[in-house]
Amino acid sequence: MRAQRYGKIVNIASVAAKRISFNAGASYTASKAGLVAFTRHLAYEAAPHGINVSAVGPAPSCAAWQEPR
Repeated sequence: MRAQRYGKIVNIASVAAKRISFNAGASYTASKAGLVAFTRHLAYEAAPHGINVSAVGPAPSCAAWQEPR
């Protein structure tokens, strides 16, 4: 990526990184918060090289296939 001066890195985080999650434990929440902090710092370091670094934090969803039968 550095040689091409272009690239995109997308990390999968969680909304648990930003707020209390009653379904996830402390270790999960801490790991996702750490990933968000890592992503921010890596984005800062990689930006001068044309590399975009971001994280997405999907929230829980309720799909039809998840409904009890």
